[in-house]
Amino acid sequence: MKSHEAFELQRKAVQLTAYSKPVEELLSLGIENPTELDSITRAIGAPSFLVNLHMATRISLNGESALHLPVQVSNSERGRPSLYYQEPNQPVLAGYIVLPNFDVWQRIVTRKTGKGKARSGDVYETELRKLNGELVAHWRGRLKIIDGDKGYGQLITTEVLAGGVRPNKEVWIAWSFIYVKD
Repeated sequence: MKSHEAFELQRKAVQLTAYSKPVEELLSLGIENPTELDSITRAIGAPSFLVNLHMATRISLNGESALHLPVQVSNSERGRPSLYYQEPNQPVLAGYIVLPNFDVWQRIVTRKTGKGKARSGDVYETELRKLNGELVAHWRGRLKIIDGDKGYGQLITTEVLAGGVRPNKEVWIAWSFIYVKD
């Protein structure tokens, strides 16, 4: 039986997390060794990703400031491919958005047209999803390459498919690693 102190710490951890279901599951499994955490968080649908906090950017969502935390462009299984070289119709978790109320959304980008290195005119779709998978916003846009050698480009929104968040343009720097939303 758990001590009262351990129970209170577990209850507080669940209350303080952005999305408590994985935390409740994790804490209920009685993990006894930290080496188990990686495989268990994957099994309960809460895998970790390689996020680079040094490349975080402040963005604006409907006039409110938020923080974008990019998933590192990397060959590592915890990283992601550059959106400039993304295979068509393969969704990529490009980053996380932390809102002023500390909700966390995923920014998922799917290349819809083009093959190989991206070109101006290629179509991409962006989805913003809560950590529980609920769709918040979904839009489509065309890529405008500004400097292909340095990986600078803009995704100009052409159509809002769902939700109330509407960007004017998304700016991708360093082959989509650094994200600025205008």
